[in-house]
Amino acid sequence: GDNAEVVSNLISQMGREKEGAIKALVEKLNLEKESALKVLTKKMSREEEENTKALQERLEKEKQEAIFGLMEKLSLEREEAEVKLKERLMREREEGEVELLERLNKQRESAISSVTAKLEKKREEGEVE
Repeated sequence: GDNAEVVSNLISQMGREKEGAIKALVEKLNLEKESALKVLTKKMSREEEENTKALQERLEKEKQEAIFGLMEKLSLEREEAEVKLKERLMREREEGEVELLERLNKQRESAISSVTAKLEKKREEGEVE
């Protein structure tokens, strides 16, 4: 009887110790897990910050390059437009000068033929010999 009780007590004591050891191990593992998670979370958020910063820098650089490219393109287009405008103005001025000369020539020819006609008429009438 006594032996059976001693054995029973030993078994239940071993069971309690085993349970306590398991509980302690579980608590230790949970703490390690939480600590590892904190470290990982910090590391991930630092990497995320670095990635975000790198992305922002890249986007800013691309934006600046796009703006620069656009400014260059606009500048070239403006220069081309100015050249075309100058050429058009020169051409129109030359055309205008030609038209003016032609008009003046016609007026001169008209005046000459008018005077010639008057002289002919007077000569025919015998006023001018």
